Amino acid sequence: MVKRIGTYLLKGSVCISALALMGVAGVEDPLLPVDVTVVQWLWFWPCLSVLMLVLTVVSLWTRCWHEKIEVDVVLTGAVLLTGLWQAMLGLLQVYGWETSRHSLYAVTGSFFNPGPYSGFLAVILPLAVDVLLQERMIGNERIEKALRGLAWVTLFVVLCILPAGRSRAAWIAALLSVLWVCRLRLPGWLKYRGLWKKSYKRLSNWIFIGTLAVAGIGLFGSFFLNTDSANGRLLIWKVCVDEMKPWGSLHAEGETFGGAYGKWQEDYFASGKGTLAEEKVAGSPEYAFNEFIEIGAEYGWVPMMFVVLLAIWVLVIAVRYARNYGASGMWMALLVFSCFSYPLHFPAFWALAILVIMKILSTISACRTHKSNKMFFTFVCMTMGCLFLYASNVKEWKERVNGYRDWNSCQLLYRCGMYKEAAVDYGKCALATNRVAKEEPRFLFEWGRALYKAGNYAEARDVLGRLEKCTADPMVLNLQGRCFADEAEGMKFDKDKEQAFEAAEQCYKRSSNRLPGRVYPYYLLSKLYVAWGKTEKMKLTARRVLEMKPKVVSPATEEMKREISVLLNECME
Repeated sequence: MVKRIGTYLLKGSVCISALALMGVAGVEDPLLPVDVTVVQWLWFWPCLSVLMLVLTVVSLWTRCWHEKIEVDVVLTGAVLLTGLWQAMLGLLQVYGWETSRHSLYAVTGSFFNPGPYSGFLAVILPLAVDVLLQERMIGNERIEKALRGLAWVTLFVVLCILPAGRSRAAWIAALLSVLWVCRLRLPGWLKYRGLWKKSYKRLSNWIFIGTLAVAGIGLFGSFFLNTDSANGRLLIWKVCVDEMKPWGSLHAEGETFGGAYGKWQEDYFASGKGTLAEEKVAGSPEYAFNEFIEIGAEYGWVPMMFVVLLAIWVLVIAVRYARNYGASGMWMALLVFSCFSYPLHFPAFWALAILVIMKILSTISACRTHKSNKMFFTFVCMTMGCLFLYASNVKEWKERVNGYRDWNSCQLLYRCGMYKEAAVDYGKCALATNRVAKEEPRFLFEWGRALYKAGNYAEARDVLGRLEKCTADPMVLNLQGRCFADEAEGMKFDKDKEQAFEAAEQCYKRSSNRLPGRVYPYYLLSKLYVAWGKTEKMKLTARRVLEMKPKVVSPATEEMKREISVLLNECME
């Protein structure tokens, strides 16, 4: 009796702690920007520590009482419930019964963007398929029927909402992972139902290859749904691969990926390597849209290759040793989605990855009882590691949360146009919470712009110099150029004025190299040449502005062209 009660309590504890960990995607703070995940990380580590502690107790209980606890089944149910919750939330957003987390998209789930949301569902989809194709899961028939019913409902709802996210990366991940699970599970499923014959093996191989070919053709066609987006990602990967080194960390130099990539793209177009098509699709990304390439760009291609081999090794263990095909399908979906997006920037995907690994370890532990001692000590070490990481970082995360809240109060003055007062408050906020001032590009941009509007050009340039290490956005360079240009107009000595004009010209040229398809830097450069008295340069730049065909025509670009046309006519007279 005591053994049975303890077993049920441990199963419930595993389920609750897994659901709490997976629920990290729904954690938010109304005082923080919607896309900031620092509160989710603050929730993630305690929940992970509790889960590791519960699994350690389960391992100890199994070792002492020799009572088998189906941890894999419990984790499967928790993951399917989370997938159902996210899919239902998306359906409610489609019908307008729940608000989206982004004003431009109808479906985001509890995420800020439909891309990660769709990827989250795509990772869970192969697990539902695996549950439905298993011959026997556990001895308890009622629990097995309940799990299959949950898998059917989750599969249906996810398939309903997944196309609405319009994420091609999620579609590719879902399709390939489901085909992978079907290839591994379908022969056993047919044999279990007496439908398998020896001649079916060759036929199933051909069906699998044909399905894969048709899927490849369909996915190739999906490339044309948004060719500019796809070509833009190809440009990002090309630039990152060109700049990749064997070793090295950008963070040691105080840079983020966005800041480093902005300089790389600027040098790429300045060298003349870029084509007109690449100029059209160039952007200012904060991510590489490929986690492996981003690791290579930030830390070197040697660490990147280590991560790739580690990911393949986990997949091999899941299939060959654990024979946990559902976990292998989830892992494959996560790897495929990581090749086209940025899932590892969200704690929800880390929670998924950890649960996949826990499923694999629990399956190995159940199949190989002689390794229970090793599993116990593995869980103990993981628990201690999680507790250490949480204890060493919790103070910093809380400071960042307070920093974002202080920034929220500063924005009231900034948005009201009270720039002098706002600049003072931004400075105080930066002193109180240095992490936000170092890492948050929007905070630094608002602070620098407030200083510029208040006439504190030197301080504004200092803040914008820090911002340049955090973002690829060329507006940083445009604002730096305006600081130099406006400061030059108030200078008395010609030599100082000349140096300020030259510095402004350099900033505008760098901005135009970073994103050659933008009209704004050439517009600012033309006005600079007018104030500088460089008539010939002004004519060349003005003609460039008038000949440019921006990617998105807006009233602002048309107004800039009209203004430059008037200035050009005045210079011609």
